[in-house]
Amino acid sequence: MYLSEYFTLEELTFSQLAIRKRLDNTPSDAAFEALRALCLNVLDPLRAHLGRPLQVTSGYRSGPVNAALGAALGSAHARGQAADLVCPGIDAHELFHEVLRAGVPFDRLILEGGWVHVSFDAARTRQRGQILVAEFAADGTRYVELDRSAALAA
Repeated sequence: MYLSEYFTLEELTFSQLAIRKRLDNTPSDAAFEALRALCLNVLDPLRAHLGRPLQVTSGYRSGPVNAALGAALGSAHARGQAADLVCPGIDAHELFHEVLRAGVPFDRLILEGGWVHVSFDAARTRQRGQILVAEFAADGTRYVELDRSAALAA
């Protein structure tokens, strides 16, 4: 089932962990609508801007899947509002910059090392446009917030 021109429900809900642990990863009606809004407002325009496919490495996560991953309870993934992306032939750093160049609306954009996290909250009349870069250390992950010009220069 297509959520938008380029993205299916199956690719936005696929989870190796859910399969291995036999966890239900079916989105609620609200999460389904949030996934559709994410695709229509962010993922499709970004795919068109790039002119090449995007791969969703993590999209919707049900409560049990999110908990099994040890992710935050309030994760945008659990509400259907976020996707982690890679793009074959483009490294994550360049994909991060392309999201900014594309001018797509986002609530949060995070460069997470090997992938890019992007979220969209349809309930907001204006997206926050928060830009973060993850810094990984032995004592945990730290997120550094950047303004748009610093992010484009990074």
